[in-house]
Amino acid sequence: MIATEENLAAEIDIDGINFPIKLHGNVDRVDELNGEVRIIDYKSGMVKATELKVLDFEVLREKEQYKAIQVLLYAFLFTKSKNFNPTKKIKGGIFSFKNLNQGFLSINFSSKPKNPDTVITQEKLDDFITELKKYIKEIYNSEISFIEPADLKY
Repeated sequence: MIATEENLAAEIDIDGINFPIKLHGNVDRVDELNGEVRIIDYKSGMVKATELKVLDFEVLREKEQYKAIQVLLYAFLFTKSKNFNPTKKIKGGIFSFKNLNQGFLSINFSSKPKNPDTVITQEKLDDFITELKKYIKEIYNSEISFIEPADLKY
């Protein structure tokens, strides 16, 4: 066990925004299992492995990807705020209380069911943050409306 209910934060700079953006999150659990650091979020509702499949960072804002965004953000924050040793493998995922028989549902970057890619590399975190910066830039763009689509339900 490395941490529970860990409040993590980091600042990022975004071209076109003249102040740093502070990102923060509260990760439920960080542990190490078989030499791999795991960033774990617990969900009381149903979570399916397909909700943690990330094949293209450019579509992360789709509703099906919200849980993946959260886990990737926690992984980014952990690596930035805890002097993470980059030689260690890091994984992120969810334990779903309504889907406990599936165990730890890990982020998966592979489209091949028999060959999952569950390690969160620095390159993948960089790609994630690049997309996140685009979203944040849109939020600060006064020319873009905040009206959400009528068919989006939370």
